[in-house]
Amino acid sequence: MNHTCVIRTNRIYGGGSAYEHQVYRCLKKDYDTRLWEYNDSIYRYLKYNKFKIIAQTLLEHPRNADYLITNNLFIYGLRLNKFNKKILILHHINQGCIKSKKINNYIEKKILNSLNRFDAIVAVSNYWKKEIKQYTNKPIYVIFNSFDIRLIYEVIYNFDVKKFKHKYNLPDSKPIIYCGNSTYAKGIDIVSNYIDYNKYFIVTSGAKGLDFGQHHLNLSYSDYLRLLSISDCSVLLSRMMEGWNRIAHESVLCGTPVIGRPIAGLGELLEVSRQERLEDAINLNQVIEKVIANKELYTKAGKEMLVKYNLKYFRNEWVNLLNEI
Repeated sequence: MNHTCVIRTNRIYGGGSAYEHQVYRCLKKDYDTRLWEYNDSIYRYLKYNKFKIIAQTLLEHPRNADYLITNNLFIYGLRLNKFNKKILILHHINQGCIKSKKINNYIEKKILNSLNRFDAIVAVSNYWKKEIKQYTNKPIYVIFNSFDIRLIYEVIYNFDVKKFKHKYNLPDSKPIIYCGNSTYAKGIDIVSNYIDYNKYFIVTSGAKGLDFGQHHLNLSYSDYLRLLSISDCSVLLSRMMEGWNRIAHESVLCGTPVIGRPIAGLGELLEVSRQERLEDAINLNQVIEKVIANKELYTKAGKEMLVKYNLKYFRNEWVNLLNEI
């Protein structure tokens, strides 16, 4: 372990922080690697108490390291010139940020203007590599979200489905439609406006957000995977300019087809895994019926494309990147 790495992320769990925690776990075998986390949303700190985040950053300033790997929360208080090599992980950017004065869009605009301060940039989809090329002359690497395939298969193999459904009050009488997080950004209100609740049983999970009468669950990661595996379809009508979409990826690995809005990285994922892309939610119920009827065709095609993004791939890509820059 001749090299040291500092990986900087937000402690609040989400797709981005899950990715960075996985970078940490994959690199710590070969590098002296430290995980440096924020305690809360940087947007809230900056909006209500800017000096607090600056003070926290300076107090927790990491010692000199060969590599800094950071996400888009680096903006204030971090002297990048302390690090020999600097890598930015960019998951997604709000494309309206250039003209907006909102605090989160101000931060994203500052990120785009700061890309050349880094030695390399990691995007999580080809879509975002193409989008950010216009803002930097630095090398951009695509390293896709990846998963512990063996763990997923172990968790979803041969568990008692009847007991699982009873534990979480899930029906046998209706197809189960999993819709991810119950937030406006993830489009749960769009699903609720168009889906037939009499025909389908709608489930969300994660932090409780909007309540449209769907069945909401707080689950361990293992039970989340089991829920995906017994769901008849995942419907993900996100409004966000997605970086990738971990739920869509995990759904396919668990044998569940996906209907999604073809936006940014999610659109790319749906295309490469041959899942159903839905432009207009007015046809949602008919599309769900079609996808469930052809479930095996969707999941077979999807697994063939996505199973290669495993932990071996992920670790090799990151180690190769550190060796190259």
